[in-house]
Amino acid sequence: MNKSPAVDIAKRRQDTDGVVTLSTGVRVRLRPIPPGTMQEARASVPLPKVPVWINPDKDREEPNPNDPEYLDALTECNRQRIQAIEEVALMFGLELIDGVPDDGDWERNLQWLARRKRLDLGGYDMTDAVDREFLYKKHCAVGPNDWRTIQKLMGVTREEVDEAADNFRGDGEG
Repeated sequence: MNKSPAVDIAKRRQDTDGVVTLSTGVRVRLRPIPPGTMQEARASVPLPKVPVWINPDKDREEPNPNDPEYLDALTECNRQRIQAIEEVALMFGLELIDGVPDDGDWERNLQWLARRKRLDLGGYDMTDAVDREFLYKKHCAVGPNDWRTIQKLMGVTREEVDEAADNFRGDGEG
């Protein structure tokens, strides 16, 4: 038995062809993700600018990395960067063995949520194959407990994700 229950579960679910059955019943093959693609996704969310204040004792502007609005913006930036990396993992790291289902049930469910303002489908074209694949992977194929398994099989630990999030602060702040 491994140290990680996620790895044990994944190994039990893994076929001889490297196919993993997710908790939702969807079969995927994990693919390596080019580091440059991950870096580009992270960089697509720019860091907020550190505000400055006038230090009356020194009569000059100084950075104020403890400004509450800046800290809120930094938290939001980190959330968006992690989301961007997770989205790259979905699109580049998971190959759907059986493809995107054509039955439309999953699409109707997403549209139902969108009509009730529980899901924003703005910016997605349900007739576009790439958009459909992304929406299916994000909202149907991968269950909440599958992320740990996916990260482990891709060689990424939760600690590394947390450390990466801390490093997103930049400017010596994280």
